[in-house]
Amino acid sequence: MAFTFFFRDLDAIKLIPEYVLPTVADKENITIWDAGCANGPEVYSLLIHLKENTDEEIFSKITVVASDIDSSRIFGEAINTGRYRKNQISSVPPEIMKRYFSHNEDEPDVFIIDEELREKISYHRHDLLSLKTIGNNFDIIICKHVLQHFTPEEQKNVIKMFYNSLAKEGFLLTEFSQDMPECFRKHFSRIVPDQNLYRKKLTTENINEVQ
Repeated sequence: MAFTFFFRDLDAIKLIPEYVLPTVADKENITIWDAGCANGPEVYSLLIHLKENTDEEIFSKITVVASDIDSSRIFGEAINTGRYRKNQISSVPPEIMKRYFSHNEDEPDVFIIDEELREKISYHRHDLLSLKTIGNNFDIIICKHVLQHFTPEEQKNVIKMFYNSLAKEGFLLTEFSQDMPECFRKHFSRIVPDQNLYRKKLTTENINEVQ
């Protein structure tokens, strides 16, 4: 079971309003899949950053599917309720705390994330290695600090599944250390130098046949 903390990899999150949202701003709905969301700080950090740095009309279109393999229900409960203890939110700036967290008077050590953000997320238990997609036509898939735990062959298979789950010219964001395997150069293009934000290419070559 992997836990994470708020505003980890903020530089990667900042790429989304800068490079991704302008390309999908005219869509009726903007869908994001956070694959391997752990106990929720990553997905809530994303939504807070988008709320702070995105036009309200665009933000209103955004929904997030968050998934993780955790079978204990701890992650799902944390994300669905938006409840975090004080020691879990130590990295949240004070001004963000004031705007997006409320204090639970019955539990002095517990803070609850704003309902508007909670309602944008649907959590699902999902095993990436099942290679079964959790949905289709995602505008962006975020998968950070997960692929590094897989074998090279497992990584390739999961990336194929992501490709097939993305919308036309959708985006894939991975952690800084996770470069795209060379065999997928005809299927993904890097958008930002030195950052692992990739865009799905349109090609006649079937990605499922890539070895």
